[in-house]
Amino acid sequence: MITKLRKMGIQAKVSMILILAVAVILVLSGTGNYYYTKAKLISDLNALAESAAKRLEMHLARDSVDAAERMHDQSVNMQKIVRKLVSLISGQ
Repeated sequence: MITKLRKMGIQAKVSMILILAVAVILVLSGTGNYYYTKAKLISDLNALAESAAKRLEMHLARDSVDAAERMHDQSVNMQKIVRKLVSLISGQ
């Protein structure tokens, strides 16, 4: 390898150094861009997940209140039906 470098002209050596420098710069730039994009996507995903969790919490709270009201109404209706059946059976 050393003998090949000695046989190369100065123009070839400068070209090889420039090619290696550009390759290193491109690799470093690509690596930096990858990690920046990864961090940004994770941040965006966390924001979306937090927003979805808040919306889900609101809807679940509202739905649980609605379900409790429906269960109460059904219980009252069942009590009315039971009273009517008891009055029909007892003949009053």
